[in-house]
Amino acid sequence: MERLKTHFGCTVSKPQEAYLTRENYAVITDVTRKNSFMHDRRYTGLSYIEANNKCINDIKSGINHHLEEYKAFYTKATSDGADEVLKKYIALRKEHIIEKQLENFSFENVLSKFQFESLVQGRKLRTKCHDDAMQAWLECQDKFQEIDAYTINDVLNDVEKPPILLEWQSVHNSSSINVTDDFIHEYIESNYKMPYYNDEWCINQRNKALLNFDLNMKFYSMLDKEKYNYEIESFLKNDKEFIKVEDLNNFRGVAGVYIMLLDEYKQVYIGVSEKGIKERIQFHWLRKMPLDRLLFGGVYDSKISIDSFKHFDTTRLYVYPCCDRKKMYSKEHFLTEETFSNEFICNRCSGGGQTWEEAVGSIKKRDLKQL
Repeated sequence: MERLKTHFGCTVSKPQEAYLTRENYAVITDVTRKNSFMHDRRYTGLSYIEANNKCINDIKSGINHHLEEYKAFYTKATSDGADEVLKKYIALRKEHIIEKQLENFSFENVLSKFQFESLVQGRKLRTKCHDDAMQAWLECQDKFQEIDAYTINDVLNDVEKPPILLEWQSVHNSSSINVTDDFIHEYIESNYKMPYYNDEWCINQRNKALLNFDLNMKFYSMLDKEKYNYEIESFLKNDKEFIKVEDLNNFRGVAGVYIMLLDEYKQVYIGVSEKGIKERIQFHWLRKMPLDRLLFGGVYDSKISIDSFKHFDTTRLYVYPCCDRKKMYSKEHFLTEETFSNEFICNRCSGGGQTWEEAVGSIKKRDLKQL
């Protein structure tokens, strides 16, 4: 049984696993194969097979409902009910045209809008009709004449088919509307995201992530240790606001900016926590990175995430307690962009961003092609 150890005052339950290695990187498990971009509580607590099967069945139910609605329409439109379908379709199209015209009237043109509605309903106007109301009505009349000339074939061409039916007919070069269950299943797997990735995707993603891992490790080994130490020492000498951390428990629930130093890799990570520096750093150490988050960019330009490193990879910690949200993010941006050389920055995006969109828009890449 492994003895418990502490690191910056935090318990490390499995010390032998508290370092990043090639063996514990990009591991395929039920946790790491989860689609981290899909958040749906319906699949919480299910195994990856159960969750994917449920997801497929849920999607299939919706597709079948859409197909049945279209079949009912098509059957009626190509039988004795064609006249009824045509009449209903023409009425709906006219309603749509009227609604669009009503949307064109500004808030100030209340009277013109009222006059237009009166013309539509066949009511007699008590005052002279405004030009814009009459123009809208005349445009409607022109469009009504076009629609009144519609045939049932025009309706069949206008009504949008379910996407799966279009693909089914294209693949089979057929006008059949009877889509098979096997085709529906294949269509779902090809066109929809599942709660968990399948084995083929996971293995492929792991291979790409491991190649990126090897390239990053080679990159770290080529960095100048003296230059790295000089930049760290210069920063600490000039910025007295940061406190060296001996025990993270002193920063439980404390907001601010933190710096994680990974001396073996000559990497610096700058982060912000609005709720608690200790909690945020422990999240980095304990997180099991999803396979779909290992690469932030491509194989030849993605940095390894700070969340992939473990407890003992962090050799020094410095914090700047601060409750001013604007100041925190401004500080983070300054440190990631203007304080340390990019080669030593572990952050995958520029500091100061507070949303996923901002992160993607400020991605920091690493040129690994020549390694």
